[in-house]
Amino acid sequence: MIAVPEKIVWLFTDDAQTIEEASLYLRIVGFSQIPLVYNFVISGALRGAGDTKRTLKINLISLWFVRILPAFVLSWYFESIFLVYIAMIADTFVKAIWLWITFDKGEWQKIKV
Repeated sequence: MIAVPEKIVWLFTDDAQTIEEASLYLRIVGFSQIPLVYNFVISGALRGAGDTKRTLKINLISLWFVRILPAFVLSWYFESIFLVYIAMIADTFVKAIWLWITFDKGEWQKIKV
């Protein structure tokens, strides 16, 4: 996704503008795949241990205050799709760090299932 996004997009369209925009998106999303995996694994581990409310709160707060609202504001004031993509991957990184800290604290071990 990071190395050859143009070739991936080219499989679906030959429009130059679409290839350029979609390639930017694939590069940015490709960069956020590692923290996304952490999100899936740690969030699943916490939910499996019974810590469902905390993972829900982390996901909702991060989604709204790091992704959706900043993306809206950035797109409104700057009219730049790049900044929207940055808000999107910022959410992925913030959520990965927040979930890791939550997991590392070990409070999930005290929950009775």
